[in-house]
Amino acid sequence: MQKNQNLLTNDESTILLKVAQTNAEKEAVYNFRYNVYVEEMDKHRIDADLNHKMISDLFDDWAINIYAEKSGKIVGVNRLNIAPANKFPKDIIHTLDLKRFIQLGGLEENENITLMTKLMVDKAFRNSPLLYLLMKKSYELFAEYDIQFGFGGCNLHLLRLYEQMGLHRYAENFIDGGYGLLFPIVMLADDVDHFRRVRSPLYRLARKRTNKNLDKVTWFHETFQNNSNIMNSQIISADALWDFLCRTLKASPTNILPILDGLSVEEAKIFVHSCGIIIQCQPNNLLTLQGEVSYSHTILLSGKLQSKTIIKPQKHYLPGDYFGANGLTEQNKHIEDIVAIAPSQILVLTGLGFQRFSNSNFEIAHKIVKNCRQISYHSPYKLTVNE
Repeated sequence: MQKNQNLLTNDESTILLKVAQTNAEKEAVYNFRYNVYVEEMDKHRIDADLNHKMISDLFDDWAINIYAEKSGKIVGVNRLNIAPANKFPKDIIHTLDLKRFIQLGGLEENENITLMTKLMVDKAFRNSPLLYLLMKKSYELFAEYDIQFGFGGCNLHLLRLYEQMGLHRYAENFIDGGYGLLFPIVMLADDVDHFRRVRSPLYRLARKRTNKNLDKVTWFHETFQNNSNIMNSQIISADALWDFLCRTLKASPTNILPILDGLSVEEAKIFVHSCGIIIQCQPNNLLTLQGEVSYSHTILLSGKLQSKTIIKPQKHYLPGDYFGANGLTEQNKHIEDIVAIAPSQILVLTGLGFQRFSNSNFEIAHKIVKNCRQISYHSPYKLTVNE
């Protein structure tokens, strides 16, 4: 077997993990990105090569591009760029708050970090172990290159998934012209207790690491996590999450949210905890983009949103309103650009989480599907119109 290959098996298939080395391999990776982002998700990136149907950028010139192959076809990719934090472009340093890591002592001046980007999986494999296999291969490279911190950015509908893997949110979100609203995330290679606490599949690897740098882990939690208002979806309990929703909405969610119609409090509590995540956004954050595919059902809990598409009369969303297209039980395209015009909190109910939830909670899932069919996503039930 070649040095750059790992043979891994699961219940459904044999998957080969490789590092792209030849031009042909790299172009196949770029083509896979185009298929996922442009043809499936309708994300028309500035750096997309429409003629050759590829997506690549300058980071690819010095990246480790990992890809997963099944039966000669690429089914998943991930990209790692390894360098000291201050060697990355200024916009990356700013949006990922890397200066804070250096200034407050988390990173030494010439210490390498990893930037993890372009992680994606073929649609047919999104309920398989493939994402874990890609993350596992990336984690193994952390050990090979003696990396402590791996940084990236994540869309809101994938945050639960990354928190299940053991990554942390730690800084304010930011807007990327091609990917929309992104949340900075970081993985600490030696954060073994956290991997165990969230039942991350990476725990089995983390606990075997030798020469663990627990000082880095302690520094990160003291600096970013201990006084944070970020609610990790894998740590908050079902009761605590439900209590937060009741306090924020000033009523039981079962009484005011159409997605929960016909559910008991216990059923709703299980559903929200299994599929939901709370995010904070700032004024001018673009939350939905007209024409892009939705992968969640989103509800405004506090703050205020405004449609940039429907402006006469002006269209606002207030606490309790759902907004955007149904991406929970189906995948529909957003019909509005919707932006936050005040600091806001949002409940994101993810389609990926719902698929797993449905397997073990069929009766509750059936009620949710029925509710989604009855909801008019084009005319929210609490629409506020200002003349």
